[in-house]
This record gives sequence, structure tokens and C-alpha cells, in this order.
Amino acid sequence: MYKVGIYIETDSLQQASVKRTYGYVLTTTRKKDGEPHISAYLGKSEGTYHNTTLRALIKAFEKIKLSSEIVIYSRNTYVVANMKRLEELQASDFKDKKGQ
Repeated sequence: MYKVGIYIETDSLQQASVKRTYGYVLTTTRKKDGEPHISAYLGKSEGTYHNTTLRALIKAFEKIKLSSEIVIYSRNTYVVANMKRLEELQASDFKDKKGQ
């Protein structure tokens, strides 16, 4: 199994919905020759900080084609912490205690 690092960054930590640039870097080691492999992506988005972080993660996940252990690195601790709760969030239709 591969081990993949996903590094997420945005140009703004502002919580308001604004235009921003975001990017990710994927890192892994090739099984064939043991060499590190790095790929990167930059995109533009309009949305909140959390929304933009999720967009970057989705783009990164789309690039991963093989079964992998994934480690996410981001300053957005809210999104990263909630990645561990995906099944619980899905069961509640992604609604909070207020039903939003």
C-alpha cells in the first residue's frame, strides 16, 4: 500500500466567502524504484476557508488512483479533525445540532 501526503494551503485564512487561490501538493514514494514522487495543483475558488480547503482535498483525492494510506497536512484544523468523523457526519446528513 502506498503512503500519500496531502499538503493543503490557501492564500487567505479569512472565514468570509471570498475569492481565493488554493493549492495542494501530493507526495508519495514509488514502489518500483523508491524515488519520491511529487505533484502539485493550484486553483481558484470563491467560498469560505473551510469550503476552499474541502475543494482542494477533493481535487487531491481525485488524483489518488491506488489503495493508499493518506495523511492530510493543513492549517485548517476544523476540516482535518472532521475528516475523522465522516461516517458520523454522513449519518446525520451533514447537519449540525441545529439541523443546518
